[in-house]
Amino acid sequence: MKARRRPRNARPAPPAGRSAGLLDRALTWYSGQRVLVLFVVKFLVLLAALHALSLAPWFSRFLPIYLHSVTCGANGLAHLFGESSEVVGSTLRSTTFGVTVGPACSAIEFFWFIAAVVLAFPATWRARALGLLLGACMCALLNVVRVASLLFVGAHAHSIFDLAHEEIWSVLLVFFTTLFVAAWIHWLTGGDALVSGQANGCVSGCEGGLKVDL
Repeated sequence: MKARRRPRNARPAPPAGRSAGLLDRALTWYSGQRVLVLFVVKFLVLLAALHALSLAPWFSRFLPIYLHSVTCGANGLAHLFGESSEVVGSTLRSTTFGVTVGPACSAIEFFWFIAAVVLAFPATWRARALGLLLGACMCALLNVVRVASLLFVGAHAHSIFDLAHEEIWSVLLVFFTTLFVAAWIHWLTGGDALVSGQANGCVSGCEGGLKVDL
């Protein structure tokens, strides 16, 4: 009986023990990071679902009301600092400049991020409700300050308006959103977050005739 030759390009099958070892290591890693993995999966699913809400008809009816409220708040803040301004719809304008708060710059996506983190994190519903309420208030307040400050910049330092609008405030919104999420998780867990695999808290501007949308 002749022995068969192995083809030159054939590779030896890996030992069964090696595959079993890789599987064991993967299962061991998952068991140690199960809470973190589940949090990430739930966060991504919730974030996608919340962004999908932006396409709902009821959201389109609610958004102009929110934008008008932000504009009114910014108008009050501008008056507080001596700026003469008025509100027309979602536009805040002074005698020399104006800003219109458009749907694309409502800052609602930052609240969606906060909401996805709060709902995905293992916590009591009371803690989640507090996180959602405070997160919504923070986003609305930041947007009021943002609109008022951009009116001041446009009226008194128009040359840096684009820098303030597109660069500075974009960074500030990301910074404060991240800071809020980190502070909420720290308060909830006492500093022991998901690293150890366990969560302890289950427990447009217009100048003259020119219009700039925010």
